Amino acid sequence: MPSDESNLSHKEVFDHLRSATFSAEEAAEFLEISIPTLRRYVQTGKLKPSSIIGRNQLFSSADLKLLKQKNKQRIAKVQYPSKIAICILTRRIALQS
Repeated sequence: MPSDESNLSHKEVFDHLRSATFSAEEAAEFLEISIPTLRRYVQTGKLKPSSIIGRNQLFSSADLKLLKQKNKQRIAKVQYPSKIAICILTRRIALQS
């Protein structure tokens, strides 16, 4: 017999995380980056802590999700060059031959 937990919606399970904050270590893990890279993001203003408690920076889940989406879009652009870039590279290679 299935439990009531199997009938929970995504919102019921994860909605409490919408306002959650995460430590630097948790944020780096979520973003799939190193702690030094996370610190660089903070220093350059790419990511801002939602609060600071003592020496600990906390990051909002909304900010982390947004940055992760931006990073994915940036990586996709780098991995898949435009048709114009491919034409330019093809011409350069042809001229070098």
